[in-house]
Amino acid sequence: MYKYNYTVKFHDVDAAGIIFHANVFKIAHDAYQEMMNKYNFSAEYFTNEKYGYPLVHTEADYFTPLKFDQKIIIEIGAKEIRENSFEINYKFCDEANTKFVEVKTVHVCIDKSNFKKTKLPEEVVKILSGL
Repeated sequence: MYKYNYTVKFHDVDAAGIIFHANVFKIAHDAYQEMMNKYNFSAEYFTNEKYGYPLVHTEADYFTPLKFDQKIIIEIGAKEIRENSFEINYKFCDEANTKFVEVKTVHVCIDKSNFKKTKLPEEVVKILSGL
């Protein structure tokens, strides 16, 4: 599991002062990028000429209002690693383990030459298995 610290910004919230629903995906994506940086995978992610990993499904569940300037921890883990896709789960919580939001993203591995599903590279499986 990878942990990412975040403070809810002014631009993350709506007029009620709570997180705007779509911004949890932006924050989750920021956390995902930092996790990739930790494993030196972010450059390979975009420059690899053979493989791509587009999102094919996203969802979020909201439990407790997440407010402006709140400090949170985003716990990232790989739930399912399949032959040609993987699921990443994000839990937004605070130090007291209050759960605010859970996000799920599903990525599929494609061959960039034809945009068809292909087997996940072993190095990707290894990184995801360590989460």
